[in-house]
Amino acid sequence: MRGFATTRSDMFPSVLRRLARAARVAQAARSARAPRAARAARATAIVAIVAVTTLALGCDTISETERAESPTGGVELSLQILRTGEQKYELYKVTAKGEIEYGGGFKAFNGTTGWTGRLTPEEIREFLVVLASTGWCDTEPHDDPESTTRVAIEVRCDEGRHTWSVRGESEEVKKMHALLDPIARRRLESDLDRLPDPNEPPPDATG
Repeated sequence: MRGFATTRSDMFPSVLRRLARAARVAQAARSARAPRAARAARATAIVAIVAVTTLALGCDTISETERAESPTGGVELSLQILRTGEQKYELYKVTAKGEIEYGGGFKAFNGTTGWTGRLTPEEIREFLVVLASTGWCDTEPHDDPESTTRVAIEVRCDEGRHTWSVRGESEEVKKMHALLDPIARRRLESDLDRLPDPNEPPPDATG
C-alpha cells in the first residue's frame, strides 16, 4: 500500500503540471480570440449604425415618385409658435397632400391641430418660394435668447428632415406666418356664413 501511495503521490505533480499547462493554453487561446471577437463586435456595430443611418436618411428624403405625385413635391412643414408671455399658441402644418392644418390654444400647445383645409396651386407655389427663402431646409433659424416666444420648426425637403427649436420670431418666421395665417383663417368662413347679412333688409314684420 505504501508503494501504491507513493506512486500516486508521485503522479500528482505531473498531473498538476499538465492541468496548469492546459489552463495556460486555454487562457492564451481565449486571449487570442478576444481581440478578434472585439473587432468583430465593433465591425458589426459599425455596420448596424451605417444601416440605421442610411435607413433614416432614406425615410426622410423625398423619393422621385413622391416628388412627382405630391402637390408640394413631397415638401412638408410644421410651424409651432408659442407666445408664452401672451399665452397665445399657434400651430400650422403643410402636408405633402397639399393640405394646411391649424391648431390654436392648447391644441397648438400640445402639438395637435383641429382644422384641415386645401391649399390652392398658387398658395403652394407661394409656400415653396417662402420656404426656400427661409433657409430652413439646411440652415438653423435665428435664435433670440431674450425672447419668451418659443418656435418649433420641422421641415422636410429634398435634403431630408430637419427639426429646429429656437426662441423668438425671426423675420423668416414672421414671413411664413404672414403667408399661412390668412390661409388658415378660412376655417372661420363656415361660422361667418351662418351670421346674418348686415345688408339684407329685415323680414316684413307684418307678414
